[in-house]
Amino acid sequence: MSESLSAGTASVLSETTAAKGFVESEVSMKIRDIVVNSLDVSADDVTPEASFIEDLGADSLDVVDLAIRFENAFALSIKDKDYMFLTRLCDATAYIEARLRGETTDTKQ
Repeated sequence: MSESLSAGTASVLSETTAAKGFVESEVSMKIRDIVVNSLDVSADDVTPEASFIEDLGADSLDVVDLAIRFENAFALSIKDKDYMFLTRLCDATAYIEARLRGETTDTKQ
């Protein structure tokens, strides 16, 4: 049974992973590689808290491209409304790891 990943939960995930305790995982390393190759930036620039848009120069089309690449790499579907969770390495990692655990962003209230 999958849990629902509400905006509040996503916010907590984001704040938690963005904290000093961010731990590099296989997921985050794969995300970093995708960002480096897609945005043509240095791996050193893709820090956990670096904004894909503000710090790495992505535009809205780049974010869509990243989402598609994440979908392909992790065999999952990302809804347009969830792109807001893909703004930094730490956020994208938390979102994708939650999805891989079976959590969804659908809220049923």
